[in-house]
Amino acid sequence: MQLADGLGLDAAELCYQPEIRAYLVHYYDRISDAQASLRRLHQLDFCQLAGTPSLIKYESDGGLGLAR
Repeated sequence: MQLADGLGLDAAELCYQPEIRAYLVHYYDRISDAQASLRRLHQLDFCQLAGTPSLIKYESDGGLGLAR
């Protein structure tokens, strides 16, 4: 995330919590409107962009890997 931010790319805000060894990630796919209610932003993952069926979304199911 720091690399993306350093390159001027939008990146989700996060905070590491060492007590529980976890990262807390601020929602990046929601915005609040004038009434302070949350609205989801549409997003696509790489499989949707590549037209890959969701049944083979993951590499272990025969989906795309880094080599492809």
